[in-house]
Amino acid sequence: MVKIDRSLTNAVLGDDVSRAVIDGAFTMASALGIELVAEGVEVESQRIVLRQLGVDLMQGYLFRRPMPADALDAAGPLTRFEVGDQPSSVSSGSSSLSSRSSKLRALIEG
Repeated sequence: MVKIDRSLTNAVLGDDVSRAVIDGAFTMASALGIELVAEGVEVESQRIVLRQLGVDLMQGYLFRRPMPADALDAAGPLTRFEVGDQPSSVSSGSSSLSSRSSKLRALIEG
């Protein structure tokens, strides 16, 4: 499992470089069959952009605050989103992100 640090998650809404790093991590993890998890997802707009970048697994305050293990039973089931849930109202970045992603994929795939 590879975890995306919360600093990248926090920057994903306004920084093309962060989006490109996450997109590259997704491409690499997918090619290697490794799960990718985004840490520190705090707002819905971060979740939407991360889904658009292909991230399926996320953790953070948006879903549930940290709690003692014995409190988990009383808290009920965790929030789950459908894997295909990709609202189109938020842009995933500039066209240069798409270009960089294509170049990275080409390098990885050889």
